Amino acid sequence: MYKHQPLRVYPDWQVLYNEFCEIDEITQENIEWVDTDFQLKLYSKLRNQFIAMWWTPTLDVNGYYHIEVRHALEVYCSKTKSMDLKFEKIHTVFESRDRLEIVEKLEEDLMWKLPHYEDPRILKGPGLVDQPSESYRIDLEENGFNEKLIDNILLNGNKKAQNIALLHPDLTRNIILRFKEESTFLKIQKRAAHLLTNKKYKL
Repeated sequence: MYKHQPLRVYPDWQVLYNEFCEIDEITQENIEWVDTDFQLKLYSKLRNQFIAMWWTPTLDVNGYYHIEVRHALEVYCSKTKSMDLKFEKIHTVFESRDRLEIVEKLEEDLMWKLPHYEDPRILKGPGLVDQPSESYRIDLEENGFNEKLIDNILLNGNKKAQNIALLHPDLTRNIILRFKEESTFLKIQKRAAHLLTNKKYKL
């Protein structure tokens, strides 16, 4: 019987799953102790970061611990009335056979140094996406400005969607003028008016 590996878990991290044990030499006799779907799952709501670890290849005594780190965002599930996690693309990978090296990586690097990931979505509540504004944000991010999208943002987009549009790198004087004249939000009108004083957008 092997003991679970002690880990120094920082206050903002939750241990969602832990089968990581104090095993230094993997053999045919103990391979089943590491050959689980996951060895470890850690989540930080504060940082929007998720760490998962498992042993790979399956049932291979010559394998290694594989760590993947992803950004994780909460999504409200109306059926269960609870939060699920939506995972973004993998941004960090680490692999090692050395248990103590894995512990050091987890404690001294990942859990300590991983930065906060700013949720880019437009929300109307915790984990609850605000549509159609969020669809406009995605369209703008992926495809840039077009007349139909500008019309939609001005007609149906909330204040955050309009503010994001005014921060876009492809912003032009004509687009700013439309937000100044057509936005129903006073702060957006004022922001557009201020942008027009920038020499970049002056005639």
